[in-house]
Parts: sequence; C-alpha cells; structure tokens
Amino acid sequence: MSERVSIGSRDLTVAVKTVGAELCSIRDSAGREYLWQAGPAWPRHAPILFPVVGRLHGDALAFGEARYPMGQHGFARDLRFDLLEDRAASCRFALSDSAATWDAYPFRFRLEVAVVVRGRTVTLRTAVDNPGETAMPFSVGAHPAFAWPLPGAGSRPAHRLEFEQDETACGRSCSRGER
Repeated sequence: MSERVSIGSRDLTVAVKTVGAELCSIRDSAGREYLWQAGPAWPRHAPILFPVVGRLHGDALAFGEARYPMGQHGFARDLRFDLLEDRAASCRFALSDSAATWDAYPFRFRLEVAVVVRGRTVTLRTAVDNPGETAMPFSVGAHPAFAWPLPGAGSRPAHRLEFEQDETACGRSCSRGER
C-alpha cells in the first residue's frame, strides 16, 4: 500500500497517494466521501495521466527509428513521486525521468503536481518541464472518479444528464460517416 499525505481545511480533508500523486479521498466535515473508493470494477481513484492521455497507436511511442512500448494513459500513475512540500492545506509532488521511464519515454522531464485545499475547494495543478534539449511530445490530464450518487445529492433516479442538443454515441467520428 502506498503512503498517503493528508491535507485539509475546516470543511474538507483530502488524502493524496505518493504513488501517482493521486487524490484518493475527499471528505467533507460530516465525513462524507466524494471520491470513488477503488474496487474490482476500477482500482483507481483519480490518476494523473502522463505522458499520454489515452492510448498510442499500437501501444507504442514512435520516435526517430525507435518504438517505445507505453500502455494507456502513460506511466506516471504507477510511479512513486517525491514529496516536495507537505503543509496543512497543500502538498506538492514531483516525478522526474529515470531508468524506470526511459524504456517507455526517451525524454528528460519533470512533472510537478500540487494539491491545495481552500475552504470547500480542492485545486490540482500540474506543471511539466523539459530540461532536455530535444522537443518533448506529451499530454497531461486528470481522471477523477467521483462517488455516485454524490453525498447529499439525492438518489440515483433523481439524477439526469442533459445535453443542449441531441448527441450520438460515436461523437465526432459520426461526422465522418463512421458508425
């Protein structure tokens, strides 16, 4: 099990894992949990996605003449971050390139993740630095999963999702005639 850092305010308590710098709990002052608490259906809470969001063609990064195997959403979510700062209402983590990343991603990098709690608000900021001399392709994202239904928001049947216009299951690809 990974280490966790706890931060918070009078209104919220937040826990962040050192592996992946992943939010793993957001609880209000009444003790109600707002994040999905992992399980067999999906063993994560709110992973940071880096250096790719989604999946690469053939599950590999092509760079120059070489191909570097990389799974969906990259590798940051599975690696231990260094804890740079641990304060009452904020924490900051960093992940840098290493032997553990070079087989999948042949670039120098530094990914920082900061989490700040202010009142009833949680802010997550990411910053990516390229200390190398080679242009570095990357994407970064967050994939939070929330408790459903949200605490205090009523029963599941009371919820509905509305769109401004009719939407299709295939999204943009439908406009190209794909179904």
